Amino acid sequence: MVAERYVWPSMRQDVALWARTCLQCQLTMVSRHTRKIGKFELPSARFEHVYIDLVGPLPPSEGLRYCSTCV
Repeated sequence: MVAERYVWPSMRQDVALWARTCLQCQLTMVSRHTRKIGKFELPSARFEHVYIDLVGPLPPSEGLRYCSTCV
């Protein structure tokens, strides 16, 4: 977005520093998982295990900021 209108010699470093120090940027940043996913027991019947998670806060969409997931 910035590069569409402005250019300066240290722009890449300046934008990277700004993003690292911006609280709102840190709160909405996508985190990369580095560990392998753990192993789960195989259930003996359907719906024996149900995993539920809450994702968020996300940028608001129609006033909503969280997403409930169920596997």
